[in-house]
Amino acid sequence: SDRTIQIVDPKATFVATGIDFHASSNQWIVCGMYSSQIAFVSAEKISDGNVNSTTMLDLPKDSFPFEVTIGPDGKFAYVSLWGQAAVAQI
Repeated sequence: SDRTIQIVDPKATFVATGIDFHASSNQWIVCGMYSSQIAFVSAEKISDGNVNSTTMLDLPKDSFPFEVTIGPDGKFAYVSLWGQAAVAQI
C-alpha cells in the first residue's frame, strides 16, 4: 500500500529532498532543503507510524542541503550543500 510519512510539520519550510538509510543506526537521513536541516528518523518509528521524535541537525543558514549518501564504511554521511557549493560530512 502507498503511504506518506510525515517527517516534520507540513507548515515547516523543511521540503524533503535527498534521503538515504543508515543501516547500523537503523535511521533514515533526510535532507530539508529550505530549512537547512537534516532529519534523522528511526525506521522503527516509521513502521509504528510515529515520527514525532525526529532528531534534527541544523546546518548553516542558506546551505540548502539537497542530497545525502552514506559513506562506504558507514561511519559518515555526506550531504551536498547547494547554497555553499560544498559537501558536509556528518
